[in-house]
Amino acid sequence: MLGSMFAGVFFVVGWGSIESNGILRRLVWLVREPRFIQPNDPLLTVRRSKIGLFLFRQILGVAATVAISQTIAAIGFPVPIIALIPLRWKLLPKMFTTKEMSVLDALTADNEVVLASLGGKPGFRRQRMTTVAVSWRGGIQPAPSDSERVIFTDEGKAPMTRK
Repeated sequence: MLGSMFAGVFFVVGWGSIESNGILRRLVWLVREPRFIQPNDPLLTVRRSKIGLFLFRQILGVAATVAISQTIAAIGFPVPIIALIPLRWKLLPKMFTTKEMSVLDALTADNEVVLASLGGKPGFRRQRMTTVAVSWRGGIQPAPSDSERVIFTDEGKAPMTRK
């Protein structure tokens, strides 16, 4: 009885993970007939070839991670994951526009409270100016007015305070 209960729980949890998996969701979207796609779907703003290219890169990263974990060098499985960070940071913004990236690679943590605890919603590198919250007594608090916001210009330049 106890084993069947755990099996049922793990089945439901596993199915929920499959349904919410971004790679599978986009693959199903690509093979779906156009008449079954909602007209307000954000993926409609991105070319199918760009979606396919993005999915190919995601699947390649997953395959590399799984492949290394199945060998004797399995202890090094974090290496491909860490190697994907600079690719996402430097290479993908050159291949995709900011709008395409916002549709294809949405934030994992999108709750306002979580984002405030992380310092605010991150922006992509191509954005010219990003408004961020001001650090107040060791914690990140949303700025109550425009007079207390800090503006960061292009990367590498010093921040400017707007008054």
